[in-house]
Amino acid sequence: MKPREIKPGIYWVGAVDWDRRLFDALIPLPDGTSYNSYLIKGSEKTALVDTVDAAMPDILLDNLEHLGIDR
Repeated sequence: MKPREIKPGIYWVGAVDWDRRLFDALIPLPDGTSYNSYLIKGSEKTALVDTVDAAMPDILLDNLEHLGIDR
């Protein structure tokens, strides 16, 4: 999924894992799960709030690159 602007300067840059079937090896996830990661671009600094699952780094990095954040 492409990044989504939530409000000016705030973007969802996470990932959706449609294939994940369990949360913490206990709770069924029949529809998969999402990893909610956010990029906040301020006038002086930029912050990344949370990341995605370790198996999905390319999605996060692609979303950040799409917004002009270099790897």
